[in-house]
Amino acid sequence: MADMQGQKAPFGRYLSANVKLALLLAFISIAVYANSLRNGFALDDFDVIAHNTFVKQGFSGISELISSPYHHGVPYQHENNLYRPLSMAFFAVEYALFGESTFPYHLVNILMFSFCVQLLFRFLQRLFSTPKPGVAFIAALIFAVHPVHTEVVANIKGQDELLCFLFAFLALDLFSRYIRNGKLTSLVPGALCFLLSLMCKESSVTFLVIIPMFFYSYCYEKKSRTIIISLLSLAAVAVFIGIRAYVLTKYETTLSEVTFLDNQLVNAPSYASRLATAVLIAGHYIKLLFVPYPLYYDYSYNAIPFAQPTDTGVVISFVVYLGLLVFAIYRLLRFRSDPYAFSILYYLITISLFLNIFFLIGSNMGERFLFLPSVGFCLMFALVVEKINPTTGYPLAVLKNLRTWFLLGPIVVIFASLTINRNAEWLDNFTLYYADSKKSSNSWRIYFHLATEYCKNLYSPSYDSVSQRPLTEEGIKNFRKSLAILPNNENEQARMANAFLSLNDVDSAIEHFNIALRISPNSKIVIQKLSYIYFYRGDYRKALELFRRQFDVNHDEHTYGNIGVCYLKLTKYDSAIVIFSNLLAKNPRNISVNQALADTYRGIGYADSVSKYERIVGQLTNR
Repeated sequence: MADMQGQKAPFGRYLSANVKLALLLAFISIAVYANSLRNGFALDDFDVIAHNTFVKQGFSGISELISSPYHHGVPYQHENNLYRPLSMAFFAVEYALFGESTFPYHLVNILMFSFCVQLLFRFLQRLFSTPKPGVAFIAALIFAVHPVHTEVVANIKGQDELLCFLFAFLALDLFSRYIRNGKLTSLVPGALCFLLSLMCKESSVTFLVIIPMFFYSYCYEKKSRTIIISLLSLAAVAVFIGIRAYVLTKYETTLSEVTFLDNQLVNAPSYASRLATAVLIAGHYIKLLFVPYPLYYDYSYNAIPFAQPTDTGVVISFVVYLGLLVFAIYRLLRFRSDPYAFSILYYLITISLFLNIFFLIGSNMGERFLFLPSVGFCLMFALVVEKINPTTGYPLAVLKNLRTWFLLGPIVVIFASLTINRNAEWLDNFTLYYADSKKSSNSWRIYFHLATEYCKNLYSPSYDSVSQRPLTEEGIKNFRKSLAILPNNENEQARMANAFLSLNDVDSAIEHFNIALRISPNSKIVIQKLSYIYFYRGDYRKALELFRRQFDVNHDEHTYGNIGVCYLKLTKYDSAIVIFSNLLAKNPRNISVNQALADTYRGIGYADSVSKYERIVGQLTNR
């Protein structure tokens, strides 16, 4: 009995320590994001929740959400080339439960993230032939505190990334059980979890390579089961692609609607420049993993300027990626179950979707794209820590080594501090835009968003010109910064013109409306605004020209009447009479047209006609 107890005691201590480490990871992952609980909606939160017609229907909107494209419920969004039904259904359930109170949404995000960290800790322990909970803990700890994850966790919309991660690693966990027990009760749920991951966000499609790579490397003796898992994973991807294609085809979508404003690589000076810039951006991802500062919510033009193949940054990035690939393949061929090779290949495979090298996506760069790939970095980091602090025997010895914490401690503290600080910057749109505008001097969109936020009350029913004036002036300053980077933006030129108009600076408003019109000659809103400005300034010739252009597009009777008034003001009485007569033929009881016709005949000097139409005006008015 004593011998049996002696054999069981170490296992009991190990299990107890393992549970304690898991609880510690849960506490840390919740603690570093606790200050995000006070945050409101920001950025895409409005699209997926506050402004989404179907999400706001709660449970009754779920059927529409799972049978339509990602942005279908947003009136002002016209992109229908994404399909993420499960994450949208989750938002609908949460809206039914919480409404627009943001605290519960952020709490759900934090708890989901904590569960992601737990799953990662659990998964990484299976990478080694002998248990290494110390290495798994270090990797999961770095993942938990890494600031690059703040966009996913502190922004409610990031729930799609969290759900994608959760179901993908649940699939790995269930597949691992199937490898051990050979039971369908593990295999089928594993395939279902993989399908659900894809339904949350399509980025887990790279697990179609990760899954067989993992089981081939670490469970080679179970080849038949590995093949079954791989085939079932392929079937899950095929089912997702089929459903996605059916839904998107039903809404007549295309998959190539990538714009320059979202991804600058669309308009790269040359293919060589496009490829070089993509390689440079790939290097930025690695840089952010090592030095996660500064962080931005937006990396569109010109946050990372176009590059050339011979640029130093491009060459360094290319050499680093090539070196990682060669090193990983070498290690994999030499040591099939090599965690170094797995960590590198995991990173390269999962980041490949977002590099814009093989195909263009809807953004040139985003911190959220590192959420899945960063697992590879965290594992490599933990392996290096173990390597430089060699230990033997006790599985948790690396965590008992003071040298480990001399290296790890400062990094964890710095990363956690940066994460907590970044969470606060995700408080709301204005806080986020303002914070990032102080760190970035090259992103047109950051300045544009901040300017728009300063000027948002210009369109509010509660607009107060006195209190709004200093905000509008700040908005104009940021519009100028944004337009200095990207001047050929019709929408922004028009918004800046409106800002000047609210300050009664009509000349500046005209200047920017005209620039907008040169950029987009058929802009209905700009033509309409500018025509009225010229009209009320008494410049009837320019107003007439714009009213004519407006009428050619909309054939609106009101615009047609404005053309007649311009003719009247320019003393082109015959043309004015024709227009007013045509309008009266459709509606003889129109008071303003009858009055305009009376004024026209007064200009000609036809007193009888003046009396006739003024008498009609009087009769209509008295009624």
